[in-house]
Amino acid sequence: MRADIDTNVLVRFLTRDDPRQASIASNLIHQGVRIQKIALVETEWVLRKVYSWKKEMVIKAFEAIMGYVKVVVEEQEQVTEALTNWAVNPKSDFADCMLVAGTDSTFATFDGGLATLPRVQLLP
Repeated sequence: MRADIDTNVLVRFLTRDDPRQASIASNLIHQGVRIQKIALVETEWVLRKVYSWKKEMVIKAFEAIMGYVKVVVEEQEQVTEALTNWAVNPKSDFADCMLVAGTDSTFATFDGGLATLPRVQLLP
């Protein structure tokens, strides 16, 4: 059975800050899990705000985990697009890039940091 995992499982796996929980998380992930997009958004926030990870570290970690054979990421193409846009746009944040990647139409915003992303319409 493939389990969906909570943000805290993903954080333990990536940070290894609690050896016992990191081992459990690692075993579960290597058996096969599904990661929801919202868990990635939460994980990014925790890694950057609580653990002071840089954007580049988060991107590398997410790309690595998405490459695991037994890991299924919800709408992985959107996540990949969001990571790509976040990597090249210093004024955006991951959550906003996920929102933009999730639309198949125009994404309207007052946030000038998103103005360079595809499909974004900056409102006056």
